Amino acid sequence: MIEITDQLISSWVSHFLWPFFRLSSFFVLVPILGARLVPTRVRLGLAFMITLLIYPALPEMPLLEAVDIQTFIIILEQILIGTTLGFIVFAIMTPIGIILGEEALQGLGNLPLLTPIFSALAAGTFLYIGTLHGLRRAIMIERCCNMREFSLMLCGFGLMAVVAIWT
Repeated sequence: MIEITDQLISSWVSHFLWPFFRLSSFFVLVPILGARLVPTRVRLGLAFMITLLIYPALPEMPLLEAVDIQTFIIILEQILIGTTLGFIVFAIMTPIGIILGEEALQGLGNLPLLTPIFSALAAGTFLYIGTLHGLRRAIMIERCCNMREFSLMLCGFGLMAVVAIWT
């Protein structure tokens, strides 16, 4: 029979928490998962599941006391590493998108509709970031109308613009 001691529980916790802190702070900034639309419970659950999956493959972690300054320093270090990695992934996504778009245009250059489609996607992204994302916090939009109606109105303007350009 396995005897469960305080040291054994402490080693399990320290072995599990270091990657969990790093992964959960990583998921705060990584694209798509770091968005406000993804609930915090989903991000923490994903970090928990990935930590459980990689737990057996991890090397032995240092055994530290629960309430110790060194423990808090290591926790802050793990959060800083995870946040830095998430920011790097976030910063790399824009150049990767530009490169993929340019390669798609080069490889499929004989399709006349490809350039307007990419331009429309870029314009839509710009409009989203410039208007809806900023206006979500605006007092006027918050009190006067709901975002669904405002979004549908902008989609209607966009469709009318496409029809006007095409004709």
